[in-house]
Amino acid sequence: MLFNEQHRVTDALYRDNPASACLNRYTAQIAALCSAERILEVGAGTAATTAPVLKATRNTRQSYHFTDVSAQFLNDARARFHDESQVSYALFDINQPLDLKF
Repeated sequence: MLFNEQHRVTDALYRDNPASACLNRYTAQIAALCSAERILEVGAGTAATTAPVLKATRNTRQSYHFTDVSAQFLNDARARFHDESQVSYALFDINQPLDLKF
C-alpha cells in the first residue's frame, strides 16, 4: 500500500490525523527544548515528524539524519527538503547490523 496510488493516503494518515499531528507537534517542541545539535530520526518514513522538527530546531541543530528502511521514502524526503543543507539521508534497517556513523 505504501508506494502505489495509496501513498497520499498513507502520508495523510501520518501527517494529518489528530493523534499523529499532536504527537508530531510535541516531538518538535521537545526537540526544540533539548537544543539538540545532532538529530537522528530512525524510521522517518513519510517525514510527518521530520517537517515540524526541522522547523522547530532550525536555529540550534548542526545536522539532521533522516533514516528509513525504504529508498522511496528517502527519495521523497530528499525532494521535499532539498533546501535543508544540514539534512543527510541513509537507508537504515534496525534489524541489520549498524554500519552507519552519525
